[in-house]
Amino acid sequence: MITLLHIKNIALIDECEINLNEGLNILSGETGAGKSIIIDALGFLLGAKADKNLIRHGEKEAFVEGIFENINSNAERILSELGISLDEGKVIIERKLLSDGRCDARINNKIVTLTALKSLTSVLCDICGQHEHQFLLKVSNHLGILDRFGGTNIGILKDKISEELKTYRYYKNLIKNLGSAEELERLEDLINYQIKDIENANLNDIDEDNQIRSKLQILNNSEKISSSIKNFINYADSNENGFIENISLSLKELSSLEKYDTEYGLFKERIDNVLIELKDIVNEVKSKAEELTYDENQLIKLQKRMDEINLLKKKYGSSISEILSFYEKKSKELFEIKSNKENFEKYKVEYEKSSRRLYDLSLQIDQARKSAATEFEKRIIKEFEELGIKNADFKVEFKVIPEYSENLPYSNDGLDEIEFLISPNAGQPLKGLAKIASGGEMSRIMLAIKNISSDIEDISTIVFDEIDSGISGNIAEIVARKLYRISKGRQVIAITHLSQLAAMADYNYLISKETVSNSTVTKIKNIFGENLIFEIARLSGGLNDNEFSIPHAKQMKENCDNFKKNKIN
Repeated sequence: MITLLHIKNIALIDECEINLNEGLNILSGETGAGKSIIIDALGFLLGAKADKNLIRHGEKEAFVEGIFENINSNAERILSELGISLDEGKVIIERKLLSDGRCDARINNKIVTLTALKSLTSVLCDICGQHEHQFLLKVSNHLGILDRFGGTNIGILKDKISEELKTYRYYKNLIKNLGSAEELERLEDLINYQIKDIENANLNDIDEDNQIRSKLQILNNSEKISSSIKNFINYADSNENGFIENISLSLKELSSLEKYDTEYGLFKERIDNVLIELKDIVNEVKSKAEELTYDENQLIKLQKRMDEINLLKKKYGSSISEILSFYEKKSKELFEIKSNKENFEKYKVEYEKSSRRLYDLSLQIDQARKSAATEFEKRIIKEFEELGIKNADFKVEFKVIPEYSENLPYSNDGLDEIEFLISPNAGQPLKGLAKIASGGEMSRIMLAIKNISSDIEDISTIVFDEIDSGISGNIAEIVARKLYRISKGRQVIAITHLSQLAAMADYNYLISKETVSNSTVTKIKNIFGENLIFEIARLSGGLNDNEFSIPHAKQMKENCDNFKKNKIN
């Protein structure tokens, strides 16, 4: 609830502070004193559109601050989402408007966007009578109001839906992660093809391609190799010009020198060793020459095998080793896909079961809500009648639930979407609350709904603007009692022209207009005792007849006090 409202440079208010309390807080004063300014200032604080005309004449900026205490769980959740901590259990909201139209808002001294501000204030305070900041005008809130009115049965069904929705989303995500049945089938076919393609190649040796490449090089150059070998043998082993014959002759010459110098004998031994190695080399080359044959069939076979391997390389890797690694990887994937296909069918069955259960629960809660809506409508219409809104009609409109399918837009509320519709006068069509004219009629419509829904709404401060417009007498007394009932356990703030509401208040505030230094200012003060009696008498229109009006005002106050003591409901 709001415990302090600090207003500075708003319209006729230069600066004032209002300490507010739990219970029924009534603001009254002469016409034109500036009562609506308080509501405008509060609306601005809560996130209403900023208007430069709100700034007091001659000032550069307007400022409003509100301190909220006894914060509800919804507000705590939103603060957590915004990354804002409570300030000793309090929420301090500040909003400033500059003359150039710029505006900023702070929550516990942290600058926030207007959207963030509204998200918080919408669960802290509800202003009835203005469209800018209205809990009941938001269609998204209607279902929650009806559900809380419906009680335990709807609550149990919502819990079941919430639990089933977890199962539904679990299997839906599993299926989504696996992909569609068609996609799994396509992947299986592709991987099967890749695996068989590699298996058919019988790749057993990771160096096979290099070996084939060497053989092809020999076969493709066999004629040149044969010619070179012949030339080599001729150069090496010719009886006349071969280097072996020449070396043999040179050895004879060295042998003849050995008798003169033993060192020539050493040279002879070394050359003799070389000659032995050269003869071995020549013999090996002759052997390879005998093996060398040109086989065209073998050439074609090897070339075909090489083409086969190269094609696999283009598809699956740059080497036989990489191709085989790809094969192993795809073999594992194939196993996983087959498992996934089995799981997909299993998950699909469970998903369909959950979807059907969720749909059935949605139909059940739809019927429970419609049953609750019938009673809710009767109660609202009765409230209208008591508040003097004759011939009004009220309906809870349900959007038609679609036929069953697997992918309906389920939520924790099931499939229902509802809206409160009102026809304030006979013969007029039912319309959404936001389309009803503002003013006293709207405020009384809101009061009727609030009188029923206040016990089930978790909003600690409710503000009624122009609640008494166009009513008097018995209806005024009924409105006063209903406001008091709503204020039990929460804070209600209302502006009034009616003595019945002022007499019923727990706290009274008098708003007056004064001239200070040739400037008109609005003042606010808490009144009680004799001052309160005078204000009740003034509101009853009999202040000029003190002999009658003062005792009447005292009696009104006493009657209201007795009502609050004996008729708390």
